[in-house]
Amino acid sequence: MRYIILFSVFVFYCFPLCSQDKNECDKYSEGYIPDNLDDALLFLNCKWSEENKEEFRNENERSAVGKLHHGTGTGIRNAWKLWAEEKNSLVKYFNSLGINHPDDMSGIILTSFHRQLNNVDINLDSQIEMYKNYWEGVEEKKLDNKKIYDRILIGDTIKLPFGTIFKFEKTIQLSFLLNSYQGDIGCIITGIVANKSEENGNYILTVKFIDKWFLNENDYEFDELSLKANQPPLREGELFEYDMSHSKPPLGR
Repeated sequence: MRYIILFSVFVFYCFPLCSQDKNECDKYSEGYIPDNLDDALLFLNCKWSEENKEEFRNENERSAVGKLHHGTGTGIRNAWKLWAEEKNSLVKYFNSLGINHPDDMSGIILTSFHRQLNNVDINLDSQIEMYKNYWEGVEEKKLDNKKIYDRILIGDTIKLPFGTIFKFEKTIQLSFLLNSYQGDIGCIITGIVANKSEENGNYILTVKFIDKWFLNENDYEFDELSLKANQPPLREGELFEYDMSHSKPPLGR
């Protein structure tokens, strides 16, 4: 997407100022961090070109915001220090609204900007309620998964669901499907439970990889599986960890 803003570590590399009043935009120098949502939206309006705003505005909201989660969204979270231990004004602003996760903060910023560009009510209260309901559901599913985790024994054969997110040359990269995520299963891995451990409230299964099954037959063209970027492929007989506190439980359990 051409309208994606590129970031380096804590520094924005943005497009030229456009229709926004230049006097309003003068304060947005390198390293600037907005104080609140209105300030963040003004920043984006100052730094995006008309062409990029037009592309973003004309795409479906869910698709437009979703595509920027790992690009521009990551840049927002890093450059505006939403992950930092020492909370800045922007983080404190969102915390005061009951929004605590950086992903949710950047999601609200991008969603609100898309709506603003389309002259649609930002409906901030509804966005906040959606994220609060999401996290309540996550906690409920985590408790359900704990019951399943307790029933699993070392030596059990289990089938774990994964998504398929990236394909390159001979390798297909899988994604752990979160409890609350409704995305499609792309691959099922069969494995044997080699160990169980509970760490910091997480329920970890150590699984020996035995076999795989793709729902899309064309995916069998790929010889290697990867569970994380920039890591060696997962080979038959090797061990990997599966966090049941956040990921979907084994199938049929």
